[in-house]
Amino acid sequence: MRTSTKTKSKVVVTQKKKTIKRPRTTKTFKTIQEFKDKIKAVTDLSNKKLVIKHITPDSLLSFLFLAGINRPVILPHIKRITKSIKKLGVIRPVIIARLSFIEGVEGHYIIDGQHLFTACLQLNINIPIVYITIKDQRELVEAIALLNSSSKSWTMKDYIRAWGSIYNDYKVLNKTADKYNMDVRFVANVLRDTGGASASSAPFIKNGTFKIVNKTKAEKYLKQLDDAFNIIPRLNRWENRTMHEVLYDIMRTDYYSHTKLLAFLRKEKNKLILATGDRDTLRTFFNKAFKK
Repeated sequence: MRTSTKTKSKVVVTQKKKTIKRPRTTKTFKTIQEFKDKIKAVTDLSNKKLVIKHITPDSLLSFLFLAGINRPVILPHIKRITKSIKKLGVIRPVIIARLSFIEGVEGHYIIDGQHLFTACLQLNINIPIVYITIKDQRELVEAIALLNSSSKSWTMKDYIRAWGSIYNDYKVLNKTADKYNMDVRFVANVLRDTGGASASSAPFIKNGTFKIVNKTKAEKYLKQLDDAFNIIPRLNRWENRTMHEVLYDIMRTDYYSHTKLLAFLRKEKNKLILATGDRDTLRTFFNKAFKK
């Protein structure tokens, strides 16, 4: 669940009388109000002044990475941050929270800035940190999502991985999308029992409220779509998703016949290339399978 990074001497903070000077590569965090606004919804910092501490690279304090919830540490990203620090200095702090609900004992967890933290260690420079308060695991995921997306947008997979650490429905969503090799937002619509193109599950995925309505029913539709796409030639991602949405909406009608659709596709699949891209054209094409 976690990985840790340990260093070797006492923590040095700027509030103590005996402090070390900040290296020239480290700048003061300038946008306190902007930072407060970003995390106000998920922390209790709205009425507190943020205090930036600086720890030395050889500190004894152990910091933990939230493996399985936060993004994995990627070497190329560390290299980019290292290059940026050398040119511009450290212009934002690493966000830390003391959490005891992860493993039953209190630990200092990096909520945001794990790549920055690692880059500072590699450069052997002081690390600016800010502590925030996190009450529970749901608030933790909300904080991580908000802080990360403010600097680099999270993908749907990032949100699903993070919320999957709390809710099983997200794990099922991820597994089902991989199983059928379909766009995760579309699979989320099917699992929520909503229309293919008429509804968006993205907000529900992002805010932690995604719920599966009828898994058995969803599996039936996804299996039927998989049958169809074993006949239909795979196209680009966008066209595949559009066809999934159109076919799914047709499958939910009273007149749909799976046998008729598959027979039609086997006979007319070569004509499908001319029908791709436009929803109305696709709908007209697929509906020919059910005309007497």
